[in-house]
Amino acid sequence: MSVRYLLLLLLLSIPLSSLFAGGPNSAVSGNPTTWDIKGSGPIALYLDRGPLGQFDSATAYSIVEQSILAWDSVEGSFLQMIIGGSLDHNVTSVTDLLISGIGSVTDGIVPVVYDDDGSITDARLGVGAKNSILGFAGGYSSDGRTFTDGSVVINGSRSNSGENRYVTTITHELGHLIGISHSQQSLLVYRTRPSMYPAGGTFAEDDRAALIRLYPAEGAMDGLGTISGKVVNSDGSPVSGVNVVVVDSVTGAVYSTLTDYFSGNSSRFTGGPPKSGAYRLEALPPGTYFVLIEGIKPDWKSGSSVGAYDPPINTDLIRDWYNGASESGAMLLDDINQRTSITVEANKERENIDLVQNDIAGLFSLSNITLSSTTSYGVPGTYQGVQALAFARRFVAPESGAPALVRVNVGFGPSLRADGEVVLSLYRNRQVSGKDLPGSLIGSVSVPQALISAFLDNDIWLHSISPSVSFAKGEVFHVGIALSGPGRLDLIFDNSQEGTETTYLRGSDSTWSSFPWEGNNGGVRKGELEMSILYSTVPTGARRILANVNPNPLLFDSVEVGEVAVDSVYLSSIGTEPLQLSEVEITGANKENFSLADPTFLPLTIPPGAGRFIVVNFTPDAEGERSAELQLKGNVTLSLPLAGKGIPSTVQSLLTTIDFGRQVIGTTRQIDTAVIYNRGTQPLVLKGEEGGGGGAITLIKPTKTTILGAGASLNVVVEFNPTEVGDFQNRIDLVFSPARDTVRIDVTGRGVLEISDVPDLLLAGADGVVLESIWPNPVRDQIEVVLNYSGEKRLPITLMVVDAAGRVVYRKEEKLFASSGGDMHKVIDLRSLPSGLYHVLLQTPKEQTSRRILLVR
Repeated sequence: MSVRYLLLLLLLSIPLSSLFAGGPNSAVSGNPTTWDIKGSGPIALYLDRGPLGQFDSATAYSIVEQSILAWDSVEGSFLQMIIGGSLDHNVTSVTDLLISGIGSVTDGIVPVVYDDDGSITDARLGVGAKNSILGFAGGYSSDGRTFTDGSVVINGSRSNSGENRYVTTITHELGHLIGISHSQQSLLVYRTRPSMYPAGGTFAEDDRAALIRLYPAEGAMDGLGTISGKVVNSDGSPVSGVNVVVVDSVTGAVYSTLTDYFSGNSSRFTGGPPKSGAYRLEALPPGTYFVLIEGIKPDWKSGSSVGAYDPPINTDLIRDWYNGASESGAMLLDDINQRTSITVEANKERENIDLVQNDIAGLFSLSNITLSSTTSYGVPGTYQGVQALAFARRFVAPESGAPALVRVNVGFGPSLRADGEVVLSLYRNRQVSGKDLPGSLIGSVSVPQALISAFLDNDIWLHSISPSVSFAKGEVFHVGIALSGPGRLDLIFDNSQEGTETTYLRGSDSTWSSFPWEGNNGGVRKGELEMSILYSTVPTGARRILANVNPNPLLFDSVEVGEVAVDSVYLSSIGTEPLQLSEVEITGANKENFSLADPTFLPLTIPPGAGRFIVVNFTPDAEGERSAELQLKGNVTLSLPLAGKGIPSTVQSLLTTIDFGRQVIGTTRQIDTAVIYNRGTQPLVLKGEEGGGGGAITLIKPTKTTILGAGASLNVVVEFNPTEVGDFQNRIDLVFSPARDTVRIDVTGRGVLEISDVPDLLLAGADGVVLESIWPNPVRDQIEVVLNYSGEKRLPITLMVVDAAGRVVYRKEEKLFASSGGDMHKVIDLRSLPSGLYHVLLQTPKEQTSRRILLVR
């Protein structure tokens, strides 16, 4: 049973981007952790008897009461929270059992602790926490499924912030207590911040929907609808942990969730389903909606984390609105700011609202957004008596082409209007007194102010800004930003820089001037506009065929000789015209070592924004480096280097065949002879063996799951029990894991009715040599090997001693003659070898056998 204490903090000192309630705060196997309201009754909160800073007891009571009412009064939810009474004492220390005993004391009490001077907050969260945190709460669950305990702590040392701010805080913290997480939505037009925004806000539709999804009353979902779909990369792989925002096109109500909500890396979530990029938003009133994907802000981690992702992933996502049939991964064709509405009907689900993350392969990233040391200037805005109507950032073209996308980061201060627009303009350069300033206007694009979010990367598509834009390599250009209509946009600047790349449009004479500027009333304004662009080698309006292969080159891991490794490259169409492929060929020095897994996929047409995996096999035929080239030919020609390395087999057998020779039927004999070595650095496990032979030939050892340690060896014991006259054969394949190695041993034997003097161990029946004995064993200095040879021809043999690592430490070759029939004694001196286990091997041209000896000192 897992024990979890769920504690989330509200950092009021950091009023950053909005996070809105969207989902559960913990779950097991996709099932959210909730309170058992139906079985155990309401969540009863018991109030501290002590003071709460400057608030009197009536005000403190009112703060909690209003916060409870925000959640408890939602129509469509069966959640019940009440004030159950007062605690029996004033809690003044973090060691009080009402705080330290959460989960270990079963009393049914959820305390609301009045931390009068903030000392409990500091003790629990770190020195100085009381200066920024108004309160925190958490629920306790012993099994991750049902909350059984919890606590709320209110920091009274900041009571001068006012009652309303405390109501905002505790409403938010009660959301955590009942199991609701943060989620992200910061569209500036819809400025009413829901309660679950980290710095608090007003109870809103997203809060209501999150509550109903966790605690739905009977019939609560009747009349409501659902939107579901997936977010994937252009190659079809899932994009997990990104924010999906759904906006009511009429009311502006905002709802949000995450892709693969339950499948993240947070310890509060276990057993989530496999990641597929899926999302699902329920409890939506009938109407028309827009759908947006965006990355979670990297800062949202620990106490500010979103769903199951702590820290967040895929934070650098291209921010993209769903645009129906035009939705694709083609960065140069898919207008990410174009929106297509989705109609949601009562009691129905709009499925397959899928979004494709735009492929940025082949694009240049110019400048970046650091947000390390920032200030903000509004546009339009007046500073030190100087009015700025617009700002612009200078860029230099890395190649001939045009910008595809601009990214800006804006603050939360000024308000925007649904009837206003943000205007991005592209200018050529002009020099005035040696300074680069925006010159002639090339074109502009406008997006509704409703598309802009605070403290997030706002991506605006530029590849339709003018029918034909093409800058030469090294040419200077400028991208400007301004507002059209009512409203004011708060732009973020890096104030650690002077601003040599930034200019502003002066209101007094509508001329561009460089940063920094000196105000009419004194003082200097400086800073670099936080703006970056993605730049393409394709001019706007141009039809170009471009391809990208990833990875490039394709490098295989080291592969054992004769084994097959499989890998793939992704061929994508990143231009504005379809990519056509008519021929694929492998050329180069070692082309025979590489092959296509499926050579039948041609001809192939890949539309812009799509792609195709090409699977390549690598089968080294020798040790050492191997290389070739994958040639892709069609309306483009690409050459992809292929490389890999052949290495010796990790598992090596010193014997590949065993011949029992003649064996009287009905009798049994074993050979303990085939030595297998693990030459790798990791232990291997025998997964199993395969073979045939009708049961007369049986593998005795090793058994399944036998472990072959790194540098170790083991013997193979085979048994022969013929049941009839005739030849028997069997192939034994020993398969090891995790290596791909398979040891294959061919075993033969012949069943006979009668035979005289069948030796105990016959190496090769046709050769007639027998390894009769090795003495002494264990041995200290030297051994005597006794052989018997009764053959009629000269027989070359090799006598070897092999250590436990598979190294041959003694080797002698000679020939046995027919005239030397009878016993032969071979002495081997072992005094130069260290103690350990060794194998004595006898080899003939056909066979080999071995015996183990123990050398002791």
